[in-house]
Amino acid sequence: MKTPLILTRLCTAAVFMVFLTACQSSNVMVDYDTDANFSAFHYYDWDNDSQTDSQTDNSLSLNPLMLERTKTAVDNALFTLFLNRATKEAPADILIRLNISSETYNQEPNSRASIGFGSGGNNSAIGVGLSLPIGGDTIINETRIVIDMIGVGDNKLKWRGSNTIKISDQSAEEITSLMNDAVAEIFSHYPPS
Repeated sequence: MKTPLILTRLCTAAVFMVFLTACQSSNVMVDYDTDANFSAFHYYDWDNDSQTDSQTDNSLSLNPLMLERTKTAVDNALFTLFLNRATKEAPADILIRLNISSETYNQEPNSRASIGFGSGGNNSAIGVGLSLPIGGDTIINETRIVIDMIGVGDNKLKWRGSNTIKISDQSAEEITSLMNDAVAEIFSHYPPS
């Protein structure tokens, strides 16, 4: 391996670790095989069973761009964890299976009301406040990402991480950033300690 590539990976890993300590998500869920030797995994490949699943009720089918964003985010995260893509010379130790589900729904805007009472001296007052949002419902796309790592030798699940992101009116760049962050949060739990 050439020195510039090692330095690039170390710098990338350092930035990745700083990011991970700055933001943790309560949406991340992880499970793993307690008998698995995660230090033995060096090369990965994509499993052919990776799939997308969309809820049939009130949902749009998953955007193919979202799948590509997720795969790229996974490749980048694995690179920072020093897992390399398998080649003919270096076969995969682990397969990555990606499952993405997406559901779209309308979120009604919040309205609020309050009542206040006050008195001072011989005077008293009652105040009523009402907050009504301007505009209609917001369309929310909730996307759940599940990443499985499956052993090549025994075809058993070794590690699973998942996260959920909500997208409303973000730009393509912001969605890519959200996906990168969500995948990075998942892999902040790999390897298990």
